[in-house]
Amino acid sequence: MESNAQSYRHVIDISQVLDKLLAEKLVDAETEVILANGEPTLYEYFDEILLKVFRSNAKMHVRTNGLLFSNSLYNYLYSDKNSINISVDAGTKETYQKIKRINGFDRVWKNIKKYRETNGDVQVKYVVFSYNSNPKELEAFVEKCLEANIRHVVVSAELNALHNHPNCPWEFGEREYKAIFYLNALCKKHNIHISSELYLSVEQQVKRYQVLKDMMGSDDWQI
Repeated sequence: MESNAQSYRHVIDISQVLDKLLAEKLVDAETEVILANGEPTLYEYFDEILLKVFRSNAKMHVRTNGLLFSNSLYNYLYSDKNSINISVDAGTKETYQKIKRINGFDRVWKNIKKYRETNGDVQVKYVVFSYNSNPKELEAFVEKCLEANIRHVVVSAELNALHNHPNCPWEFGEREYKAIFYLNALCKKHNIHISSELYLSVEQQVKRYQVLKDMMGSDDWQI
C-alpha cells in the first residue's frame, strides 16, 4: 500500500497541478479548493499549497482526521473564506480507538479546541455506523462539541455499510437511521448547526422516512 501511494504521488503532484491552474487563471475568488482523501496534512507540500490558495483569494476547505495540528491552517482559519472538517466519529475514547485503531481521541479534541480559537469555520464530522450509533455515544459526542465551542456538525453514513458491501465488517440499519435523527435533534437542542453528507438512494430515503415515522410514536430516542 505504501509503495502504491508513493508512485501515485509521483504521477500526480497536486502542487504542480495547482501551479498550472493558477497560471491559466482558472483559480479565483469564486473557486473552492478542497484538500481531502488520505490525510492532507501529511502531504509534503501542504503548507505551500495553503499559501498558494490563500494568495489566489480562492476558498479553501481541508478535510482531516485532526491528529496533526497545522499552524499554517490555524492561521488561515482567521479568514472566513476558509474551513476545516475534522472527522472524529466518536464521543468516547474507547469507541474512537475501536474505530481508528489509535489512541488519539484527546489529541484530536485538543487540536479542535485550538482551531476554534480562531473563531473560524471548524466543522466536526460524525460518520454513523454500527460501532458508534448508540444514544450514549451520540450524547457524549455532542458534549465534546459543546466543550470545544463547535457550531457546525456534519453527519454522514459509512458508505460500505450503507450499501451492504460484502466484505464490510460493520452494519448500517434501522438503528443507524435512528442515530442520525437523534444526533440531528441533539444538535438542534444545543443550537449547533448540523448538515449532512448522506448519499442515499431513493429506497434508502424511503426507509429513512419509515424509521422516522416509527420513532414519532415511540418513547425511545427522545430528547
